[in-house]
Amino acid sequence: MFCRMMKFGVCSENARIQFRFPDGSSVTHQFSSSDMMQAAKQFVLEHTGGRMREFILQTLYPRRIYTEEDMAETLIDLGLAPSAILIVLPGKKKTNSSDEKPKGDSSSSITDILWIIPSFFLAIWAFISGLLFGSSQQTHQQEPATSPGGTSTSSGDVRPKT
Repeated sequence: MFCRMMKFGVCSENARIQFRFPDGSSVTHQFSSSDMMQAAKQFVLEHTGGRMREFILQTLYPRRIYTEEDMAETLIDLGLAPSAILIVLPGKKKTNSSDEKPKGDSSSSITDILWIIPSFFLAIWAFISGLLFGSSQQTHQQEPATSPGGTSTSSGDVRPKT
C-alpha cells in the first residue's frame, strides 16, 4: 500500500489513540490513519453513551485544541498516527467572537480551569507511574558475601581480612 503521508516522518496505516476522560478513566482505540478526526469524536460520543454532548479534544504536547474545522482532516494529517493521547474535556470550543459570553459570566472559565487541573495531574501521574511501574525488568546488584573467616567470596580476588 502506498503511504501518502510523510509530513511528520511517519508512515502508518493505523492510528492508536488513547482517550483520557475527566473522571480519570482512559480507553484506547485503533483507527485507520486515513479516518477523519470526526471518527474520533464519534467514538467519544459512543463511549460516553451521549453523556458528554459537548466536549473538547486536545493534546498536551504539543498543546493543540482540535476545532470543528479539524474534524474534516485525517488523523495522520493531524499528526495523530501512529499513536497519540487525546484529552477529553467537557465544554465547547468557541469558533468566533459572537460566541463570547458576557464579561460578568465567569462560571464557564472557572469550570474550564477545574477540569484542566485534574487533567494536568492525571498526565503527571501517568508519566510518573510509567517510570516507576512501567518496566517489568528488575535489576539486581549482588554484593560480595563475606565468610566467617573474614574473606570475601565474590568473584575476584580472595584475600584475608587484615
